[in-house]
Amino acid sequence: MILKKAGDFVVDGIDKYNNSNLKDGVNVVQNGMTFANNPAEYLVTNSVRIIHCERNLLNNNLPQTIKEAKDLHWKELSDGEAYFHQLGEGNIDNIKFVSPDGNREVIFNANGEIISESLVKGTFNVFGPSEKIGHVVFDVVPYIAWGNDMNDPSNIADRVMWSIDAAKFGPKEESLRGETFMDWISDTPSD
Repeated sequence: MILKKAGDFVVDGIDKYNNSNLKDGVNVVQNGMTFANNPAEYLVTNSVRIIHCERNLLNNNLPQTIKEAKDLHWKELSDGEAYFHQLGEGNIDNIKFVSPDGNREVIFNANGEIISESLVKGTFNVFGPSEKIGHVVFDVVPYIAWGNDMNDPSNIADRVMWSIDAAKFGPKEESLRGETFMDWISDTPSD
């Protein structure tokens, strides 16, 4: 399904290119990216983004309670490993579990309810967290570029800032969880 959707997007993109002024050297801006008369770059970048976002269709058959997650031997991750699922107001106490194979995630709030909010929901991992290089290349880097899905309210500046904060992770009270890039720079004193 994911590859079919990406393929359909490519075909649709070729049609749009053929019927557009891109061929006339006009820059096109889509999803915050500028494509300077380069339909291949446009098609490849957006196809990869769709695959990244649609991979979450595979994040299914999730445990519905914390007890069920534990009974099914899903691994509860530390706060440091759950950092990106504890962003935003009211999410600091979210709990992250990954399936025994590391591919599926489920996030519960402090009341034990599954979180489906785009910013912090569980996502499908192409490579589980224990497969560090694959996880970074195929899961983390695309997340930084595009977020969890097409409805993710964060932007790339937020996600880069949070990635830096996560790398130096300290106590929850000292981290930047949930603070946007614009909030952070407006709090930074100028010289």
